[in-house]
Amino acid sequence: MRDSGARGSPLRQPLLDRIRARLPEPLKARAFAALADNPALRHLALGSDGIVASRGLRFDLRGGHERHAASLLVGLYERGERYMATHFYDGTHDVVELGASIGVISCELARRRSAGKRQISVEAEPSLAARARRNLELNGFGDVVVEQFAIDYSGAQTVRFAAGRGLSGKVSDDGNVEVPTRTLSQLLEKHAITCFDLVMDIEGAEDAVLAHESGALQNCRRILLEAGEHLLGPEGTPPVLAELGFRQIYRHDLCAAFERAP
Repeated sequence: MRDSGARGSPLRQPLLDRIRARLPEPLKARAFAALADNPALRHLALGSDGIVASRGLRFDLRGGHERHAASLLVGLYERGERYMATHFYDGTHDVVELGASIGVISCELARRRSAGKRQISVEAEPSLAARARRNLELNGFGDVVVEQFAIDYSGAQTVRFAAGRGLSGKVSDDGNVEVPTRTLSQLLEKHAITCFDLVMDIEGAEDAVLAHESGALQNCRRILLEAGEHLLGPEGTPPVLAELGFRQIYRHDLCAAFERAP
């Protein structure tokens, strides 16, 4: 943790995160590639049915996502995001997730939710949205609503989206699919959500949400996100989030959690 506002919190940066932070990036990249490209590990992770067991959850990776099987099995795939979901979402508020991909974080959030709390998970790429629904249902979380659209503030009804990039996609003028658009405010209004926690991993569109949703974010208690260094800054709470009334309570690499200051 780097923000002075987080001092005294019982939550601490995990030891493994601190160790990993000292490892050179090329070494970490080679380790991840070795897991992804090792046929024996991939076969072990997938088993005979293409279902990977990971931290008490099960994920269907068949049909183009098998490359991530080994890293998911050993807990490296989206490790920072999973840590935030399990330690900084306490289940006491409705939760909105922007950028569900295949539903790994969606499932982590769902098993933390208290009875009566709602979860809306958004994924723009149609194939990934379908896979997220499949994985949520596979783990018994069929009550999670998965919406398929792109977060966009241009005023356009649809945008071009670069799909088929593995487990993520991005709005792009030369995208290969056309997807509908919606804003966070429109989503909240549709589902009559007031107080909520927000989880974001939307490939750079986090900036637009923070810039355009100051009103909606007044009802947000915590924001968990993966974002570029340009948004998060070197340390502490970035000005754009400080102006919205948030303080940093966790940071590791490009993953950060923010809480509305009391």
